[in-house]
Amino acid sequence: MGCDRTFLYACALKEHTDYVHKKIYHHMCDHVGENGETCGKTCVSAGEMNKHKKKHNPKLKIPCTCCTRRFYDRRRLQEHMDFVAGIFNHICDHVDKNGEKCGYKCETAGILMNHNKTHDPELKIPCACCIRRFKLQSDLQNHMDYVAGIFHNVCDHIDDSGEKCGFKCEQVSSLRVHEKIHIRDAQRDMAPMKDHHVLETPHTVQRWE
Repeated sequence: MGCDRTFLYACALKEHTDYVHKKIYHHMCDHVGENGETCGKTCVSAGEMNKHKKKHNPKLKIPCTCCTRRFYDRRRLQEHMDFVAGIFNHICDHVDKNGEKCGYKCETAGILMNHNKTHDPELKIPCACCIRRFKLQSDLQNHMDYVAGIFHNVCDHIDDSGEKCGFKCEQVSSLRVHEKIHIRDAQRDMAPMKDHHVLETPHTVQRWE
């Protein structure tokens, strides 16, 4: 289409083509502000839309002094500030067969954990449209379906207002982690006020009598 941009993933190419050249907006912010107006901002990818929606999250109260990003806690802010300043706390130390160190640098431990999977020798099945590799054929099929817009793992939680969550993810394990957020929020309402501090993280699940 007369564009010289190149992409690592086939799905990223499709998102760019639809958004830039065909004016088809798959990702539009549906947040409704205090004045009743819908945000309506469009983004080229789901990742950019997720970053944008964080601006509407009232829990993100700690702003970065060098950009527009906001954070839940100061530890996460410090990781971001260090990365921007060139202080890399998360570096891949994998050494290949030639004795060369990978040296991949990232901002968070979670990103590094996902990167380390690319060095796993058990991941022998490659994806045809990106550089990811998988251990099982079923994992590859889930990935291909997710890229194609076929979502097998969708959160069916319904909140107090009757709205369905609709969170989509590629793996069942990711959906289980997400569901714990709804459990935590429900338990926060049931717990005594003095015990709310133990339910601050999305992975904390307690039983209240």
